[in-house]
Amino acid sequence: MCAHSKNIPTVLSKEEVKQLFQYMRGTTKLMAALLYGAGLRINECVTLRVQDVDLALKTITIRNGKGQNARVIVIPNKLLKPIEQQLLRRKQLHVDELNRGCGYVELPFALARKYKNAPTSFQWHYLFPSTNVRLDKETGEKRRWYSSHRTLQKLSRRQLSSWISTNE
Repeated sequence: MCAHSKNIPTVLSKEEVKQLFQYMRGTTKLMAALLYGAGLRINECVTLRVQDVDLALKTITIRNGKGQNARVIVIPNKLLKPIEQQLLRRKQLHVDELNRGCGYVELPFALARKYKNAPTSFQWHYLFPSTNVRLDKETGEKRRWYSSHRTLQKLSRRQLSSWISTNE
């Protein structure tokens, strides 16, 4: 029998995590904070929709979780203000896109047929949108998808590498 080596993940200490977050900025920092502080998986984070965030109840509803199970998580108090600011930035982007004749989003299942205005409704848009708007070949609508999980991984890896080099 052949022995296989397992990749053992690197676990940062609490102090190292604190230092790393001080080095991070912007949306990447908020997304990483949700992964670390609220227990979201990367795919759950990047596909969050505006309607999944309830600041009044301080909760996030995860609808596309592992095994397609849904769950509700509590938003750490420290992240309430940054999430509120992200919602405001996202709302402004949505308004700007509607004014330019785009502002559509892909909907799950047959909801676009059932609710005609839903593809342009703010609540259905992704909290962390892609930087690119793409043309949907079937409908001809200009749509903004969610941020790629690879984008988050690359940015986090780049920031982590920079942080490591400055702390060596």
